[in-house]
Amino acid sequence: MSGLLKRLHILLCCLIFSLAFAKTYGQKVSPEAFSAWAARNNFVSGTDWRDHLDLSPGNMGPNALPVMQSIRGEVDSVASFRIGGNYHTAPGDRTTDLALELRYPFGDRASLRIRYVLVERYSLSEELALSRNVLREDLDGVAHGDVTVDGLFQLIKGHAKFPDFTVAIRVKTASGTDLEGLRNTDTPGYAFEGSFGKDFVLPKGDIVLRPYASGGFFVWQLFGAEATQNDAYTYSVGLAQRFAKVNSFVEWAGYSGWMQELDQPMVIRGGVRTNGRLAYTLDVSQGLRNWEYFTIGLGLKYGW
Repeated sequence: MSGLLKRLHILLCCLIFSLAFAKTYGQKVSPEAFSAWAARNNFVSGTDWRDHLDLSPGNMGPNALPVMQSIRGEVDSVASFRIGGNYHTAPGDRTTDLALELRYPFGDRASLRIRYVLVERYSLSEELALSRNVLREDLDGVAHGDVTVDGLFQLIKGHAKFPDFTVAIRVKTASGTDLEGLRNTDTPGYAFEGSFGKDFVLPKGDIVLRPYASGGFFVWQLFGAEATQNDAYTYSVGLAQRFAKVNSFVEWAGYSGWMQELDQPMVIRGGVRTNGRLAYTLDVSQGLRNWEYFTIGLGLKYGW
């Protein structure tokens, strides 16, 4: 029976995530609004309007090109499904979203993570909309985010001298909507990262500290002939704490693109998780550079 329940859980999660690829949305912009936007951008008829958009993390919504959390040199040991809501605030932008995440292990050295921003609601100021060069009349909108898929492979585990080492292959799909509002890029991306981490048990025995760090690169596709993609190196440094009833972490992370135009986001963040099959999560982050959002998120995770 337990095997059947596991299969049903996986099937249900796959059906939910597949909804992201079933959506198609047209541009909802009047001819008058497009003409005004085209005049501001010296748009030439017959060319691609997307060439005039700046697909940089500092010029888009909070879910377009976020700084992903570090892997910490680990892989997932149990399967889990999480649903969480986030509130993001920055000058001129207020956003709430609902996100889903599935984690599934394959043995004790590999796991798969799938995340999907199911929906986000946002409100932009006219000043920020003009600064970002968005192509929208209604500055209060709804968007659906990207599906991201992470494959984790732990190459070193539990070594007496060396820290754990995990390689992550991350893929960002182009399933997100509302490119005209610069909420998602409508382009794919991928990242490769190496992550180190090692547990240190304190004398009491019920507290475990895990310092960790990661580095790699992140690439996302752009529109336009001059530059078809942006390449960035990624980094993170953090400390995770495991207690009897809760786990917590704090980390500094970011990435730096080669174009150096609002493409070097940096954040500091932390979080708390309760232990158990049904767990509650609380996360807080603050952008330090090229990503001005303050974010607070609450979630519920079920493991099996």
